[in-house]
Amino acid sequence: MKDITKVYIVVASSLMLLITIIYQGVYAYFEAEVIHVGVRNTSIATKNLSDIQIIDGTTSSSDLMIPKESVTQTFLVKNENDINLCFNLNWSNVINTFVNTSDLHVSLSDGTNNIPLSLDTFPTTSATLASGMKINASSTNNYTLTITYTNTDLNQIGDMGKKFSGRITGEVVEFP
Repeated sequence: MKDITKVYIVVASSLMLLITIIYQGVYAYFEAEVIHVGVRNTSIATKNLSDIQIIDGTTSSSDLMIPKESVTQTFLVKNENDINLCFNLNWSNVINTFVNTSDLHVSLSDGTNNIPLSLDTFPTTSATLASGMKINASSTNNYTLTITYTNTDLNQIGDMGKKFSGRITGEVVEFP
């Protein structure tokens, strides 16, 4: 009987040791994942971050815009968080009554460089203007958006008196 009791004690101790090892391994795995996610892919909700702010992001045209004319809008992107962010600039509330939207050309600059855009012309609906942009922690970036009504040397009377407008918004997409 003593031998069976010893066997039970050895088996029970081995099982408890095995469960402890598995528990520690699982805990270490998930703890490492949380740390990794916190650095790379944490959502705003889990990091309690404020979104980026777009200041003066409304773009509009005059109904008297003529070919070769440009409309320029300067706006700020502000990051009040203590980490660098990666974001997209989007256009929302878009109104575009131009018949030939390909005559409107869009460019975006940060004052030093032209920024590659996700679109070639002013959209007729909401759209992504630029993606994968970065902003440092606790900083504000200045951008200039220019929309040019291109002269095509063709009859453009159909677009006389047309309007376009939209609101530039920001969306945090990943953490660098």
